[in-house]
Amino acid sequence: MLGKNDSDIRIEALEQPLRARHEIEEIIFEFKDKLLSKTQNPKNYSAILKTLDLLKAESLKESFLVKGDQAPDFFLKDHQNKIFNLKNSLQKNKILLTFIRGGWSPYCYLTLRDLEKHAAEFKNNNIKIIAISSEKPECCLNTMKRNKLSFQVLSDKGNHVAQKYNLIYKSGATLNLMQELGLHAAIANGDISYEIPVPATYIIDEWMTIRFAFIDPDYRKRIPAELLLSELRKL
Repeated sequence: MLGKNDSDIRIEALEQPLRARHEIEEIIFEFKDKLLSKTQNPKNYSAILKTLDLLKAESLKESFLVKGDQAPDFFLKDHQNKIFNLKNSLQKNKILLTFIRGGWSPYCYLTLRDLEKHAAEFKNNNIKIIAISSEKPECCLNTMKRNKLSFQVLSDKGNHVAQKYNLIYKSGATLNLMQELGLHAAIANGDISYEIPVPATYIIDEWMTIRFAFIDPDYRKRIPAELLLSELRKL
């Protein structure tokens, strides 16, 4: 299991600013190196990497929604108990929809912070950012507050919406490995099983058509906000 100082590493990753010379993925990989360097058990280190390989080997990509597909509609409550409906919201804006593993994941909250850094630019392009997490509503609210987000993080407890988008896999990892990966926090925060959403980002237009999609079973790989803005200019 990880040492007691791993929470310090997470806080350090959260607080470090997004340097101009770094893309979000580079910062994430720096964190990954620090985290794995704390894993003293070679078997656990190997298991982490094997888990990533397993995701790629299970042909998840064949079921992912891609550019040109219709985005499934959904209803989710926000932290104020108000209903968000994708179809209705698209009457006013295009939607940048991003699925995250949870606010507990440094890979996810660094991505959310990167989106927030460019929130005004997305708004100027008539894009509304919506994040979806499998955590409880109160945990989603904490994610918003902790990262000073101006956009919503909606609770998809039970991963029902993520299932519609074909993003769910069930981890076969042992409890020790789940703790090694930080996934015990996901279960405590609302997940009903070891089911985990593959992080994904979509740009959806007013006709419910996916105009851009970025999904990778390797949860460490995320698309920087600047590249999303570049894709928007092509639409």
